[in-house]
Amino acid sequence: MDWNTIVGVVIGGLFTLSGGGLQVFLTDRKRKEERRKEIKLEVLEGLIGNRAALLPVSDERIEMYKAPFFSALNRIDVIFYDNLEVIEKYHEWKNAMVSSQHVSNERKDQLLYEMIKSMYKDLGIKAPSLEQFKQTLY
Repeated sequence: MDWNTIVGVVIGGLFTLSGGGLQVFLTDRKRKEERRKEIKLEVLEGLIGNRAALLPVSDERIEMYKAPFFSALNRIDVIFYDNLEVIEKYHEWKNAMVSSQHVSNERKDQLLYEMIKSMYKDLGIKAPSLEQFKQTLY
């Protein structure tokens, strides 16, 4: 064997190993991104699917929506930490909900919708219109 053959084999082997390592890295990164999107979608589903928890009625049917809705709300800061728009909209809505000043229900609904809409945007999904969003069924 001559030196050119040995050098060619060594270089080819190094490229093969580094290419395999790169492929593993990229695959793992893509899997993590997909899982992160799934978790964000779970939070959005928890909010949309249980928004009846906010209906201003006393009805035991409404009670079953409260725990999953507020659980999803409490996850927003952690799950959407990488999207400043979502975090800002969440805190704006939350502050309106606990404000000592009167904030109309219409304004609270608008803020909630803006928060939800920013989550849809983060996930690359078309958000429903405000009218569709307000049509809560339970």
